[in-house]
Amino acid sequence: MKNAEIQLIWNKTAYRMEWEGAPDRIYHQTFMRNEHCNVHTHPSYHLILVTKGACSVNIDGYPPVVLPQNSLLMINPNHRHQFIFDKSDVCVHNPLIWRFCDENGNLLTEPLQKLMDGSENNPAYELRVLSAGEAGDFIRMHREMEQFFWSSSDYVKSSRLFSLMIFGIDMLWRWKWQKNATPHSVRNSSVIKDKILFMIDMYFRRESFSARSIADELDRSLHYLNSVMLKETGSGVASLLRKRRLKHAIELLKTTNAPVKTIAHKCGFASAVYFSELFKHENGMTASEYRKQYNNPIQSHQQAKK
Repeated sequence: MKNAEIQLIWNKTAYRMEWEGAPDRIYHQTFMRNEHCNVHTHPSYHLILVTKGACSVNIDGYPPVVLPQNSLLMINPNHRHQFIFDKSDVCVHNPLIWRFCDENGNLLTEPLQKLMDGSENNPAYELRVLSAGEAGDFIRMHREMEQFFWSSSDYVKSSRLFSLMIFGIDMLWRWKWQKNATPHSVRNSSVIKDKILFMIDMYFRRESFSARSIADELDRSLHYLNSVMLKETGSGVASLLRKRRLKHAIELLKTTNAPVKTIAHKCGFASAVYFSELFKHENGMTASEYRKQYNNPIQSHQQAKK
């Protein structure tokens, strides 16, 4: 697997993903107020998250676009653009800039929208302002990438690059895809159940994620979603979220030595006290007792008999 790569197949041609930038790291760009940035164009795809401050960008053929903090911007290849840093004293970009190249060095420059879902007449750019939680997820994934650039495995490098790209695309277009899927699927209880379970599995680690978050994203009342989930699974949305968090807590208790308080926060519980009370209520023992029993089940059983 060392020399294998994940590739994109387009019109029966395989393209590898090439990172544009320093060969051994993903960089974070810091710009000061009024710092000059040249007008430029190149055959690369841009995915840029503004993680601090704000700026604007001029793209040929479009009015100036303001990018507040947590803006996720995608620019397609070969579109002239220039960033303007006059909105804040400091502006920080977390960029992913890449090319798709075949074995002969030929570059793929089709709009990213067309590559993802076959769209025609695509704009030069796409923009969405992420929530704080979404931006935090992108930043963590972006920063974790650096360690993989030291890997000697082409597969590891390419898989991590593709993972970050797909994650960013999902953040950017999820709302459009969900909206397009809504007319025929929203009435299907099974589809709604699958969406809710997918969202819970994706976001349960966030302390800010709740049953209300799911209702807001699906644009349906929580009462309606609860009725669907009770029918499909026997549990309401909030109950399913709690069960998923507790399931992960048990996994961490079994496989790590992390303090109970740390585990609570890693599982999305804002309060360690609430987590402890809930864990004991659901499992008949505290989290610490559960860990001891798991680590030494024979001794724990003997003590219970006494």
